[in-house]
Amino acid sequence: MSDDAPIDPEAIGGARRMIVLTGMTGVGKSVVAQAIAARIGWHVIDLDELIEQKAGRSIPAIFADEGEAGFRARERDAVADLARDDALREVVIATGGWTIGDARSRAALEQLGPLVCLTATPETIASRVTEAGSNAQPAGLVGEAGSEGLELETASEGRERSGVPGGASGATSNARPMLAGPGALTSRIASLLDERWATYGAVPRQVAVDGRTIDEVAGHVLALLTATAGRSWRAVPVAAGGARYAVHVGDRLLEVLGALMSAAGLDGRAALVSDRLVAPLYGPTATRSLVTAGVLPLDGASSGPAVEHGHEHKFEHELAGDDTAANAARTVLDAHAPRASHAPSGAASFDAPPTLDVAADGRGILCIGQGEPAKSPATIAALWETLAGAAPSRDDVIVGLGGGVVTDVAGFAAATLLRGLRWAAVPTTLLAMVDAAIGGKTGVNLGAGKNLAGAFWQPALVVVDPRVLGTLDGDVLREGLAEVVKTAWIGDPTLLSELEMHTVASDGAWTGPGGWTALVARAAAVKAAIVSEDPTEGPGGRRILLNLGHTFAHAIESASGYRVRHGAAVAVGLVAAARLSEARGIAMEPIAERMVLLLRRLGLPTTVEEALEQRTEIDARNADRERADAGRGMDGRNADTLDRASLIDAMEGDKKRGPEGLRFVLPVAPGDVRVCDRITRADILLALR
Repeated sequence: MSDDAPIDPEAIGGARRMIVLTGMTGVGKSVVAQAIAARIGWHVIDLDELIEQKAGRSIPAIFADEGEAGFRARERDAVADLARDDALREVVIATGGWTIGDARSRAALEQLGPLVCLTATPETIASRVTEAGSNAQPAGLVGEAGSEGLELETASEGRERSGVPGGASGATSNARPMLAGPGALTSRIASLLDERWATYGAVPRQVAVDGRTIDEVAGHVLALLTATAGRSWRAVPVAAGGARYAVHVGDRLLEVLGALMSAAGLDGRAALVSDRLVAPLYGPTATRSLVTAGVLPLDGASSGPAVEHGHEHKFEHELAGDDTAANAARTVLDAHAPRASHAPSGAASFDAPPTLDVAADGRGILCIGQGEPAKSPATIAALWETLAGAAPSRDDVIVGLGGGVVTDVAGFAAATLLRGLRWAAVPTTLLAMVDAAIGGKTGVNLGAGKNLAGAFWQPALVVVDPRVLGTLDGDVLREGLAEVVKTAWIGDPTLLSELEMHTVASDGAWTGPGGWTALVARAAAVKAAIVSEDPTEGPGGRRILLNLGHTFAHAIESASGYRVRHGAAVAVGLVAAARLSEARGIAMEPIAERMVLLLRRLGLPTTVEEALEQRTEIDARNADRERADAGRGMDGRNADTLDRASLIDAMEGDKKRGPEGLRFVLPVAPGDVRVCDRITRADILLALR
């Protein structure tokens, strides 16, 4: 945000005109607060300084005399005093590093004004607190001279509160008691960040400080507050494999995608990857928000029509002869197509190869095919070549706007191009919102099976706008609920009970408390907790539990030539897993019938035959008479049933096989699932009856 940009104090600071900065120790809360206050003519309150003034002692002295519990009590009292001061106005408050770790303090601060969490990598924080402790003067950006940098502290944040002079180790242990301890400082900071990310990451408004000057961070804080004024949303924190990010869930967030990306440090050039039907629906809103936030296109589309057409030709050329990718849309009904008023002209022409489309404002959008067959090596190769032609750098970002296929492909392209680019997921289907876009599983399908080539590559940001669910066909919307049922059974029995009491209304709304936003956030929280604990499905880890029903589901998809969509296949797989659990004596209660009743209540199939029949009905409703009458998938397999032996053969290629054969995740009771192997073909056939 430029210095002369208009500021509405009440819009950015609420009725009391206050801004509250929080974040890990060492991120620069005090100096950024001063910079913000200087810009808008407000005052600054440094909570730590306030505590020291009232106590007549330094923070380290309080810790030494009263322990952390004593300090937190003083901190809580100081926050309560601020909340009670009705005359307090036009103030930027810099909190302590763990003030919001106290629920009462956080609630009180949120009532004062918008809460903004400043974030930084462990390396950035370690550099700042180490250099500050060595009594160095504040510097500019890394490797540059200047007085506005964030990697070193000013006297306000870096003062030696204990009065102990000298080197970095002394300053760190005394001025910052929470960072004291054995081992490398960066490792200690990383561990502390991971422990606290469940709280920091749950703050919706987040601004990264890495590589930015104090003034730049202040500008990003004000820009984010201006762009999101009057909005409220939920943030679900994920800390997995060294990556820390949030899943942002709230209505109209697509309109501020650019502001969220820029604030999070994703302000390099961006390549938007989507598909032919999602792009016209939501591409203009997404690209407009990126342009407004100053995020430039990676593909060079803004250079003019010659560049645009050159990319379009190149992308089509890369996919020439790839019947699987080119005809992907023919095999899977596009989720958004039934809303004819929102469909682009020619949307029914599903046999056109993927191309680079151009949004109304001139930005390019790389469009791939619809459905699982579009998750092909040829599609990835086309993306590689096209993006490489734009001379990307590691500061650039790939954005996946679409369903699970789009986020899987975009994430895999990001994981592999230049050995790793940052990426953001913007899921537009319920299934992708609660599952595919979270946790960093990216990849493509091979002829031998689903998702056999891929990588764990965490997104830097996930933005979910539940309003886009309003354009989903009811069948596709309900299929997403299969993943919600799976997630609830694994880790949220209360949500499972709510699913048994509520449903999708005739207008597409979720009738449960909080609507779609609450449902998506709760389901996302279950997956986020699991992948934070086990990012890469390691031996003995819990991430494999998320495959409940999926060994069956992937086989059904593959054996049907992807005629059965993923959500429907998962629903059938959940029932089969419940039956297998009962047959093996693992279930603690009769769960198969409960699973069947719930899924049917939500309009989901519970057998292979029901799934195929529903697909035929969908084809007929959408005037795909040729497919409906033929009742066949692309590969010519009969669509009325699937040979059970062929399903078991398809399972043999499942990537989750263990040394003793196929591994199944089986439900025991709500909130309790287990991994089982040594499952016989007879067991599987019985479960698929």
